[in-house]
Amino acid sequence: MRTSAGNSPLLPEFRPVRFPYDADIWQLLHRCFYSQGICCFLAGQFVLYMAGIFQTFNTASLFIAMTNSPFLQLLFRLSPEPLDIFYFKEFLFVFLETDEDILYYDISRGEFDMTIAIVRIETTGYCDPTSNLDFVHFIRSNYERFTFAKYCLAFIPREEPDLPKLACLTRYKAESEGWRNDIHCPACHQLSNQITTLHQLSTSRHPQLSLFHVCGSLPPY
Repeated sequence: MRTSAGNSPLLPEFRPVRFPYDADIWQLLHRCFYSQGICCFLAGQFVLYMAGIFQTFNTASLFIAMTNSPFLQLLFRLSPEPLDIFYFKEFLFVFLETDEDILYYDISRGEFDMTIAIVRIETTGYCDPTSNLDFVHFIRSNYERFTFAKYCLAFIPREEPDLPKLACLTRYKAESEGWRNDIHCPACHQLSNQITTLHQLSTSRHPQLSLFHVCGSLPPY
């Protein structure tokens, strides 16, 4: 986290403990989404693993603001004859399954291979990659189901349009508020692990996305 005088951060970010596939993640988010004018951000188990919250990960979660983009029509299988396998910008997309409103894809390129749960958000208010931060706040404020989105990766525009900053965003305004962060609560973490384990037994491949909280405290906005 970068702070200025008075311990007030210029931008609420976390410092990654680890960042596997960093070049592939950058290229995936930039070439397939940001450069296509698609507003999105990455969250879920992979980002919690980056932050040092989880010791392992099975999936990442990609939130997308739905538009009329031809690529999104392909990705969300909205054509009369949807494709289960296709290439886009050097990445191979293999459709796995649908769980309610979440689509699971195996996305790979070279040695990079990751299962990504893609969540479609119907909103016309956040449909430009320059609004990624607004989209993050929109999800955090309106979708309690996705509590893990307090840690996420999102592009922030720079003066050079082709080189946006990939920011590691956290919900909190200061590390001193960490005691209020339910993600660090032992009871919450234990319950989340139990739910994930049960879901893994039932699906054998795709763990539960949501983290459930048993703490009474609420995170600050």
